[in-house]
Amino acid sequence: MGDEYRWPENLTAGLRDGLTTREVVEALYAPTSLRLDNRTPTEAPTFLAVCAPTADLRLIVVVCTRAGPAESWTIVGARDAGANERGMWRKHTS
Repeated sequence: MGDEYRWPENLTAGLRDGLTTREVVEALYAPTSLRLDNRTPTEAPTFLAVCAPTADLRLIVVVCTRAGPAESWTIVGARDAGANERGMWRKHTS
């Protein structure tokens, strides 16, 4: 079973750079071969940052949090990937 995600009450408050909710969902459910995930802490992660492309190949970063490992991830923000993130993504997905 994969990760489950939920939106906060104010659905678009954390979206930057003109991103839409559709683009965020596309990145979160991108194939694992195209995703760079950073989860911390390692044992029971409560922070997740995903760098992945949208259907239109726009590389974005989505940030999610949760109180414990049994909970769904809450989407707290998303933005276009920066130059360093693009470099790490290319290295990880090549």
